[in-house]
Amino acid sequence: MIWGNLLSIINAESNCRPTPNPNVLLEVGFTAKVINWSNILCIYNSEYGKVELLPFDIRARKPIIYNTLEGILESKETLTKVFRTQMKDIIFSRIVERNILQ
Repeated sequence: MIWGNLLSIINAESNCRPTPNPNVLLEVGFTAKVINWSNILCIYNSEYGKVELLPFDIRARKPIIYNTLEGILESKETLTKVFRTQMKDIIFSRIVERNILQ
């Protein structure tokens, strides 16, 4: 299972079209190929821009969205709850998958 703030807009402050960090996109794509999207939690800090600015295939993965400007304590509590739920789901699905395959 992989998680982290995988998605960032590298030029959110400029007037040109927002661009995701190409290195991050490459790493995410490679990781998804190796361990499968179902084992990746995508996290996005909306401080960098709207989630709609992300590429459609990343946006479709329903990233966990937070914003540190809105209050770090609320963000931390919310993220902790979401992480627990998502990680339990991933772990449970992997246990079920292994039992079915054995």
